[in-house]
Amino acid sequence: MHRSRAVGGLGGLVAVIGWVAAWLGLLFAAKAQAASPADEITARVAAVAKQLGQPALGPRTEVAAAAQEILSQTSDGTQPPFAVIQRELLRKQVVEPVHRQILAGFATADPGSLLEGLDPVLRQAFADRKWRWFGVATAPFRGDPERSRLLILLIESGLDLLPPPAAVGPESAPVPLKGSLLAPFDRPQVMITDPQDRITPLAIEVKGRAFSGLLRCDSVGLYKIEVIGESAQGPHVLANFFWPCGTTLPSLPQKFAMPIQKVERTIPASEAELLRLLNQDRKIAGLEPLTHDPRLAKIARAHSEEMAKKRSVFHHSPTTGTPEDRIRRARIKNSMLAENLAQAGSEEEAERSLMDSPGHRRNILDPQLTKVGIGVATAKTPHGSVQLYITQLFLTP
Repeated sequence: MHRSRAVGGLGGLVAVIGWVAAWLGLLFAAKAQAASPADEITARVAAVAKQLGQPALGPRTEVAAAAQEILSQTSDGTQPPFAVIQRELLRKQVVEPVHRQILAGFATADPGSLLEGLDPVLRQAFADRKWRWFGVATAPFRGDPERSRLLILLIESGLDLLPPPAAVGPESAPVPLKGSLLAPFDRPQVMITDPQDRITPLAIEVKGRAFSGLLRCDSVGLYKIEVIGESAQGPHVLANFFWPCGTTLPSLPQKFAMPIQKVERTIPASEAELLRLLNQDRKIAGLEPLTHDPRLAKIARAHSEEMAKKRSVFHHSPTTGTPEDRIRRARIKNSMLAENLAQAGSEEEAERSLMDSPGHRRNILDPQLTKVGIGVATAKTPHGSVQLYITQLFLTP
């Protein structure tokens, strides 16, 4: 019997996947200002968003608090690592995985001059997505108090969801999980990875776009909760966060603090590295490696090239249709099919984000799947950094 499964691409990337950093080298003469720099910048972000038809974009305390923590952990003049951003957003229970960062330097006494150069950067950041939340943080340079750093985090959201409270321990009563998807998303699903890395769907009641269920703590640790919704482009990860039971969020695994050393590779080398990382994760889980299938890789690479061209991640293509359509057109027989998508700055970042997503992890570690084709395409951001668009196509004959 044919069984198909596709999971929406990450961000925050991912994960992976969905951020662009801009470093603005703005140095200006000192001039006293009455309002705090963060307040002035927050007002400017909201004003530009309104001008560009994004009136729903608003400041959020948790995002600003995460941005402040990120600045405190980042060296002067360097871009915050994706893993650090992901960790701090999770600690503040910002559940949405897609974010973008804007970095700038400015004279501490003259934030007004910074504002003049910020508008075009904001316009560029707002051009390709509808953002919902943002947070602003500033901090003096450690070696030069006359200069300060700015970090703006933009968050995309496709749902309304308050993170559930932590459970005291396994003896605790079930904790309600409630949320509602926003248009154009519907058909909510919830996946859970427990502290023993077992992945299961959560039974939920669905009424239109609203959903509710009960979270049960069977063992102490961090449970990973993922909410998936569907649109015309296929399934999308709309929320990805930890739910603590008998522990706290600051005890997030050390891997979220580990920076990733980016290595630029050719497309074939990038695909080979992603296959190595995937099979390494399967080996750790006690599974047999997946066999590389050149036919699947050809289809996967073509899909990644389309995503890179359109600067977007999607399962359902207006040109080639669904993953099932692409496999059928190639006349490849299968009893089971699955697809993972990612956008990331490196192969390791992509695999880490995919493994940290219950739905994507389930595909990578599915013992029933035996073959895989991995396709990569690249695209440069407006600021010159390279983003990988990745398709993992899994199959059982």
